[in-house]
Amino acid sequence: MRWPLLALGLVSAVATACSYDRTTLAAAGDLAIADAFATASAAPEMSSLYFTVINRGTVDDTVVGIRSVAKAELHTMVRRDGLSIMEPVPSLPVPHDSCVVLQPGSYHVMLTGLPNPLAAGDTIPVSVTMAVAGTIDMRVPVRTYTDVVEHLNDAGEDCP
Repeated sequence: MRWPLLALGLVSAVATACSYDRTTLAAAGDLAIADAFATASAAPEMSSLYFTVINRGTVDDTVVGIRSVAKAELHTMVRRDGLSIMEPVPSLPVPHDSCVVLQPGSYHVMLTGLPNPLAAGDTIPVSVTMAVAGTIDMRVPVRTYTDVVEHLNDAGEDCP
């Protein structure tokens, strides 16, 4: 009878030890921005931006604007006629006591008209404007697209 309990204890300890720790870059009140990354430019004037908005409050909020070093536009991916295409969206709801993950193949921010290509190791200023919490300013690290995808896959979509 002790072996099943011991095994259960080991599984629990391993799960706890391997749990993912999100990196919070900025916060305003009950909202936090975590796991924020821009990708190194694949095309000279373009990049993409990904992050997680965590709402630990009791009030719903909405991403209503994003500013950075270039034109920043919130997009989502949709399927049409068997193809995945990007579509701009005017805002992104973030319900209370939840999080919203911007990631490849889903919601993300496109940066267009960059004055210079972004390179891994750079940082860029980003401001995320929320309807309730106001504007959250941060400096976002630039990584290769592969590094960003691997990091976000490790993080998963669960709220911290």
